[in-house]
Order: sequence, then C-alpha cells, then structure tokens
Amino acid sequence: MKMTSWFKLTVLAAAAAATMGANAAAVNTGTITVNGRINTTGCVIDAASTSAAIELGTIIAADFGGTKGAKSPAKDFTIHLTQCPEAQAGVSLTANGTADATDSKLLAITGVTGIGLGLYNPDDTQINLNSASAVTTIDATSHEANIPLRAAAVYTGGTVTEGQFTATTNFTLTYN
Repeated sequence: MKMTSWFKLTVLAAAAAATMGANAAAVNTGTITVNGRINTTGCVIDAASTSAAIELGTIIAADFGGTKGAKSPAKDFTIHLTQCPEAQAGVSLTANGTADATDSKLLAITGVTGIGLGLYNPDDTQINLNSASAVTTIDATSHEANIPLRAAAVYTGGTVTEGQFTATTNFTLTYN
C-alpha cells in the first residue's frame, strides 16, 4: 500500500512538472531579427592623412610636475576622408598600435622614458588604445569627413629622460 501511494505521488508530481514546462515554453517565446548592410568599399583616406606626422614640439620634463596622467599641451590634427559610400552616415577611428608598458590606454613611445602618447577627441576625452573615437558625421553631399583628433604626451611615472621620441600607430575606420 505504501508503494502504491508513493507511485501515485510520483505520477502527480511528474504531471505537474510537465504542465508547468508546457506553460513556461508558451510564455517565453519571441523573435530575433538581425539586419545589416554590406559595402564593398569604405572611405578613401586622403593622401596627406595616410602617414600624417604630428609634431608636439619641445616639452619640458618638469612641466609634468611628477603627477601621473599630467599631459603636455595637445596638438590638434585631422584625418581627412573622401569618396565615402552614400549609405554611410558616420565614421570613427580606432588606433591599434603598441600599448605603453605602464598605461595600456596610451601608445608606447620610443626614444625616451616616463611618457606615453594619448589620443583625444576634440572635447579632450581620451580615446583609449584599441577603442573608437567619437563618431564623425560624413557629409551627405560631398561624401567626405574630417575626423578631428588631438595628441599629447602623458606622464606615466618615473624619470622622464631627455631626447627625441616617436609614437606610431595604425588605425582602422568603423562606419555607422
């Protein structure tokens, strides 16, 4: 008799679980739709922008004041794009060079120690290495865009040594 009651209880529990599962499946349904667009080309990078040299000038090491994150005066520059596809409304730039050993948000600099190179949007917000800049609008009439950027030397700690320095990065463009 105990086995029969146990059997009935097991069958009732299984039936209840099956009913709950059926109801849960009916309530938790939906649809995912993914859309996109394929372009065969992007904007053309103006020849003057493909290998732009930005001159920060002479920087006095003491001007950093020994404060990590202190930066030199920033130098404005622009990446000019032409012949952008009509379907593209905006573009951003991602610098993907070698990271500074002390601060991975900065580009590594060769030739001196104690600084890295920071890239910034025009409003002075930092563009971390391998992160996108602010989106720049592509002109719908001329199909051109100018990505405004700023560069500055940033103190990373330790002794800032004297000498010429260089920071180099490749960049990729992302279209919106």
